[in-house]
Amino acid sequence: MQPIEEGGQPQAEEQSIDYLCRLIRHVYLSILEGLDITGPEKGHDGEQYFPEVSAIVRLFQTILGRLHKCALDEFVTRHDEDKNRNKGRRSGTKSIAGTPHNSSPGFARQAESLTRTLVRMITDLDASNTNHCEILEGILCAFFDHAGSSLSLLIFGDSKQKHKSSTGVLPPRGLLDVAHLDLEAAMGSATLEGPYLVFILRKSIEFLHHSTKRMSEDSLLLFSVQKPDTTHPGRLRRLVEETLQNTLLRGVYGDDDDTFYNALRRDEGADEDGDDVAKMMEDIRPDEDGAEWFIGQLWEHLGWDILSGQKGL
Repeated sequence: MQPIEEGGQPQAEEQSIDYLCRLIRHVYLSILEGLDITGPEKGHDGEQYFPEVSAIVRLFQTILGRLHKCALDEFVTRHDEDKNRNKGRRSGTKSIAGTPHNSSPGFARQAESLTRTLVRMITDLDASNTNHCEILEGILCAFFDHAGSSLSLLIFGDSKQKHKSSTGVLPPRGLLDVAHLDLEAAMGSATLEGPYLVFILRKSIEFLHHSTKRMSEDSLLLFSVQKPDTTHPGRLRRLVEETLQNTLLRGVYGDDDDTFYNALRRDEGADEDGDDVAKMMEDIRPDEDGAEWFIGQLWEHLGWDILSGQKGL
């Protein structure tokens, strides 16, 4: 039994997260292989479906939620420590302005382990397998919903003002999700979580663009409402990017806006990546605002034209 140091509960939690992540990465390929063995089931409408696909997507969502909770716990801990240090004197430092460089080693290890697991759940998929493509669609949809909610917080949130109900335009989805919580804590955790979400985003887009070459026509339709022209790779890439952009914006503004109909459908029913995560964290300048960095990275990887409405090839 490994010793538990003073403050052992966080250490035990860190070990538990690391163990579970290693376990999931170890059995994940076997789970995917079992998907082809079990075969589909018939729904009430007579159509065939794989309940395991939904289970895998929910597992991804659970791990992504755990990453968010780690970031929230880290922000609250850091915020409380700052308050204790500054007790008795006024401080002009904003807690949410801090970058992930100030994060505790425990949080960094937990976040890195969870991030590696989430990336592996994407990159271990076989794009030539229709079932795997449905899993990929569900996973990417869940991810962009989450990233879009964080984006709406960082762009539209104002931690200095209390949340007020509006009789006009509804606030973006991310603000609605945390209306009952401390908005400053929600924004702070989104900032801490941002670099890890960007890493998953990079790996996801890289994998998706590479995988379209191996997808069937039916699978390609999962990532574009238009029938892709496989003879023009640039056009296919653009259609996929438009779908991802709209999925992100739907995560920001919610489902009520039909503008983002061209989005991924929601699911109804290698460890070496760790070095890349660490390198990306080192590449963030110490004086760089975490929120601005996260927003800029989303635009850089998905395209600024979603703000202008331009639809180029």
